[in-house]
Amino acid sequence: MRSLVLSIVGLGFGLAASTAMATSIQPTACDMPNGNTGAFNYWDESYGGTGATGNPLVDGSPLAGGLGDLTDGFISNQRWSPAESPAGPGPYVGWVNVNPIITFHFAPTPTITSITLHLADDDGSGGVDNPSAVIIDGTNYNVLEPAGADPFAFTVGGLAITKSSFDIQLIRQNAWTFMSEVEFDATVPLPAPVFMLGGALAAMGIAGRARRRG
Repeated sequence: MRSLVLSIVGLGFGLAASTAMATSIQPTACDMPNGNTGAFNYWDESYGGTGATGNPLVDGSPLAGGLGDLTDGFISNQRWSPAESPAGPGPYVGWVNVNPIITFHFAPTPTITSITLHLADDDGSGGVDNPSAVIIDGTNYNVLEPAGADPFAFTVGGLAITKSSFDIQLIRQNAWTFMSEVEFDATVPLPAPVFMLGGALAAMGIAGRARRRG
């Protein structure tokens, strides 16, 4: 039995360095040009945080070092017009006649496995349409548009981006592009002491059950 315990504890030590956990993560900062003004202000009015720069109440202002609408956990299930028309900040950031580049920063460095963009799709009404493609860390992905004009989620999976920062660019197919949220899934290494403790506890449990049976 003693040899079995030692083997399990050893397994815990061996896996400690290589075991990772899949989880959703949030960036530490999101740098981007602020949204633009049309019938309403499609800015990221909530943008801010310690060290954030730029003016979230100015069209196209270069926002850096902070977080805002795109990472606040709120996903709009409304089309852009009813969602943005009430007084006050809306859930979308909207850009006109540009292909915005958004840089996301992470700490510590994760391995990003999938990214989900929550996009508006009005089939061209008011000049609003989903992007034709997104460029993630230099790779182009054509956006597959579902039927209808409701907002939708576009997920790119099978990624293995291990960087502290990288770009996502939206390639417009009409005048306006709107996005309400970006979500990231990643694998994050488990702290070695946590996994080793788990292996040791499992070994002690097995040993205890063996003694009781004996």
